[in-house]
Formats: sequence, C-alpha cells, structure tokens
Amino acid sequence: MAKEVVVVFPHLPWDFPCDFIKQTTLELAKKTTVIVYNSLDFLSLKNLIFDKSRRKEWASLFKEKGLIYFPSLAIIPLQRFSWIRSLNISINRLFFRLFYLLKFGFKKPIFWFFCYPSEELKGYFGWEKILVYDRVDQISSLDIRDNQKIERRDKEFLKIADIVFTNSPYALKYIKNYNESSFLVPCGCDLSLFSIRKSKIISAMRKISRPILGFVGGIDHRLNFQILYSLIKKRKDWSFVFIGDAFINDSSQFKITCLSYWLERIKGLNNVHFLGRKPKDKIPNFIAGLDVCLIPYDISQEFVKGCNPMKLYEYLVMGKAVVSTPIEAIRKYSPIIKIANNAVGFEREIEKFLKESHNKRKEEKRKKIALRNSWEKKIEKMWEKVSI
Repeated sequence: MAKEVVVVFPHLPWDFPCDFIKQTTLELAKKTTVIVYNSLDFLSLKNLIFDKSRRKEWASLFKEKGLIYFPSLAIIPLQRFSWIRSLNISINRLFFRLFYLLKFGFKKPIFWFFCYPSEELKGYFGWEKILVYDRVDQISSLDIRDNQKIERRDKEFLKIADIVFTNSPYALKYIKNYNESSFLVPCGCDLSLFSIRKSKIISAMRKISRPILGFVGGIDHRLNFQILYSLIKKRKDWSFVFIGDAFINDSSQFKITCLSYWLERIKGLNNVHFLGRKPKDKIPNFIAGLDVCLIPYDISQEFVKGCNPMKLYEYLVMGKAVVSTPIEAIRKYSPIIKIANNAVGFEREIEKFLKESHNKRKEEKRKKIALRNSWEKKIEKMWEKVSI
C-alpha cells in the first residue's frame, strides 16, 4: 500500500520548550511522508533579514530528514491589516493546494492539527482523507472572555474531527460529549535525551546547598504559589530551584493569579534559585542535580485538572522522586509518585523521600512508568487508529 501523506499544522515554534509538536512530527515521519505547514505564521523578507531566531527555525525545518517544510509567505506586506492577512491566507492556501497536487496528485492527505489559535484554519479543511485533532491536555483560560472563545472553537473542532486524541483521562470525559471517536494515548517523552545524561550534573547545581527541591517548566499561572511560598518560607534548610521562565503571552491569566506579586515574594526568600530557561538538551543536567522533583500545580484550574505534564515523565525516566498535587493523570501512579494537597503534605512527602536516599528498586519503578509514555509508544497507538 502506498504511503499516507500527513500534513501537520504547527502553531508553536519548532523548538518550543514543550516540544510535543516537534516530537509528534518526527515520530510520524518515521512511518510516512510528513509535510510541516505553518499556514498562519507568515515569513516575510523582514523576518529573513532581521529575525535570527526565525531564520534558524526555518533552516532547521528544511534540514530535518523525512520532512517536507512548506512555509507560508507574506506575499502582500502590512500584515497588521486584517483584510491583507485574509488575502495572504487565501493566496497561501492556493499555493499549498497547487504544491500538493503537483507532488502527490489526487491522493488525499491526513490533516493533523493541535489546539490551533485561529478559526482561519477551518478554511483548509474539507479535502482531507482524515482530520486528526491532537488535543493535548484540557483547553481553557482563566480569563472569561478568552475562555468563551476557546471553548467555542474547541467544540467546533471536536465536532468536525474524524479522530480526537488526548493524553488526559479528565479531558477524555469532556471530549466524549462531542466526539465518540476519541482516544486516550500516552503522554510522550523523549526518553533517550533524559536517560543518557543522568549522571552529568551541571556545575551550577553543584554550588547550591542540599537538599535541592526543583521544578522544571514555565513559571506561570498554573503554579500553586500559596503552597510554594509556605513551603519555601518554612523550610529554610532546603534549597528550591526553578528552571524555566515566565511566559510573556498570558498577561490576562497572570493578572488573575497575581503572578508578579507571588514571584516577588518568593524571590525575596534566600533559599530560592531561579535559573531561567535552559535549552532542552541541557535540562537533564539540571534534573540530575535535584533530590526531589515537584509539580505544585493549582488543581482548582480547569486546565490543570485536565493536564498530563510531560515533565513528570522526564523526571521519572531519570529515576527521580516526585511530589505532585492531585492531578488526575498523575494520581493513578500513587504511591510511586507522592500526592499532596497543601504545603504540609508536600513537606511530609519530601521528608520521606529524603530519608530514603537512593532506592534502586523504587527508581526502576519510576523508570517503568516513563517507558510506557515514550513518543514511540504514543505515536504507535495513534497511528493504529489513523491508518486503518
């Protein structure tokens, strides 16, 4: 049977820290022909001349083996005008259809999209063989107006998709209300990256006094700052490390959760170390230096209830002890992963882990959980449904 053609519609930068689009695409490319088409992110002459990060991203996509990259181009300048943007979308859609016809003839593609932030994507649907909605986590916003838009778009996509995938058991219950052809799949983790570098603790971590408790990821509205502040303030004999930056594109949710206020309070404590965002391939070196890893998310938020953090499996494949708030996707791994609802619970569970020191048997159990959530296993399960 001839290979399928999958068209992936990314909506995040290729090397975004949470790289589920990149990993999904690369794994799909091992099975079939994949076109990466960022249909709404227009490359302009200005981008190519002045924006080094865009040039780097563009070049890296062209170099990826097994992928065909089709960029959207700002044919007509002045994108700030909505009618010009709409015209560019129509022109690029025509160019893409022509390109596809010349290269693949009348073979219908599989369209693979994620939580796309624009309704303009709908204009591309209708000529595909299968429409796959790869819906990572639950989708919501703390901002009421923004959340209404997100819910409306999400429900529309759920209804028109042929197949919906999610990594969250909580999200699956919601999705089933709108699409019966929906399936729970593993989370996805780059196991090779996080296993081979375990022993190489980076020098910056060696300078911090132990024990070291750490969090890797975006410092944003998802965190339960009341738990963190109480815990950090009380346990001055513990060091707390944060590896990641605050996202800058969620100002409304930041205001609702008083993010700036809490960050200032926490940064004022002497036993806290904010190390900033690190390249993905360097993160294992930082995790290697942690004694206990934390996932202190605020479970009162809809998004958090329906998330399945990739960082969990990155922690686990390195054999690290983890304490988390009771997120449904994580709670099922208790008691291997310790669950706590408040600062007192976090302190208690962290103390238990620190007393255990290195427990090889428990480390192996943690690694086994991660192994069941590899990108290979995730895409294998999805491909079984798509290629029928």
